[in-house]
Amino acid sequence: MREKKTDPELPVLLPFQPGIVSNGEFVPPEPTEAHRRIAHVAMERGRGFALSTAVVALPYYLNTNPVIVKMARYMIDEVLADHG
Repeated sequence: MREKKTDPELPVLLPFQPGIVSNGEFVPPEPTEAHRRIAHVAMERGRGFALSTAVVALPYYLNTNPVIVKMARYMIDEVLADHG
């Protein structure tokens, strides 16, 4: 069995479990460079997911579901505005 390699600069990220303990108790109050990198990557991934979902939903529901079309247009506008 191979040994798992870990980056000593990256903190251990625990899955969120409400009611047990908050992740804030494990993270220092000032963000570290590792936290900034992780947050940036997570935000980019979230933007990509939102954009891809909206781009697929918009033409699919264009003539059948105006609520989803409105949400898709909103997501596209927000991602593009945020990306600047």
